[in-house]
Amino acid sequence: MAADESPLYVGECKNYTWTETGNVPSAKMAFMNEAVLYLSHAPTKSRRFVATPGSVHARRSESLAEYYCRTYSHLLRGIAILEIFVETGELKSYWHGKRVEGNTPWPE
Repeated sequence: MAADESPLYVGECKNYTWTETGNVPSAKMAFMNEAVLYLSHAPTKSRRFVATPGSVHARRSESLAEYYCRTYSHLLRGIAILEIFVETGELKSYWHGKRVEGNTPWPE
């Protein structure tokens, strides 16, 4: 991509959380997989992502986004997961299913 070209952002927002009892919302995970599938067909020069709220549960040692990345990382080639903690304003980014430090999950 040339320096004067702005990247195209293509994303999907999913407002998914753990169930009240801390179980995996399996049907919602299937719809997340569907969104990732659609994003995988977007132009490869675009910055593709799924944004989701930070969801933690007392019974779990990981957030729902961390669980998704661990379980479905094989689907996330070229797609970022952005986990937004609305209460604190914190943003956690995952690239190819791995946590990324810094302001952007996309490689330069």
